[in-house]
Amino acid sequence: VQLGKAEAQDSAASRNAASQHFSLAVEAFKDILRFEDLVGAPAYYPHYRDLSNMSMGRLFYSSEQFETAGRYYDRVTEGTTAWLDSLFELGWTYFRLGRIDRVLGQLHTLNSPFFEDRYYPEARVLEALILFRTCRFAETLVTVEKFLRDYKPLKKELDAQLAGTRSDAEF
Repeated sequence: VQLGKAEAQDSAASRNAASQHFSLAVEAFKDILRFEDLVGAPAYYPHYRDLSNMSMGRLFYSSEQFETAGRYYDRVTEGTTAWLDSLFELGWTYFRLGRIDRVLGQLHTLNSPFFEDRYYPEARVLEALILFRTCRFAETLVTVEKFLRDYKPLKKELDAQLAGTRSDAEF
């Protein structure tokens, strides 16, 4: 009985510490987001604003506060280096919210030929999940086959690279 009580106290303490860290992180990112209102926006600021919005989205996503996470992902500036990442992560956020139509819109953008040089293999996984949930089984199989066709050779190459012995400098 004592061990069970100690474990419960340890678990409660861990949750409390995690909650405190979450709150501290949220406040730190909010300070960055308030910076513009306090002193204006120097040339370097928009990049940090986008990174802060991404981080806030991730914090709220990880705590299953999906509506709030989505609002922060939506604030990332279109066309910036963080924008496609925010679309991808917003797609998973919409998936968790059950907003299938919004997920498909995100995937349409990510899978556009215009962005084919960007690497989002999990976008196909998300697409397959959506197709499966909407009972579009034939399309699900096509998407899984495309995923395997595109990424199985890459996995083999990575496995070969990792199997070799190299020094840290060679990596």
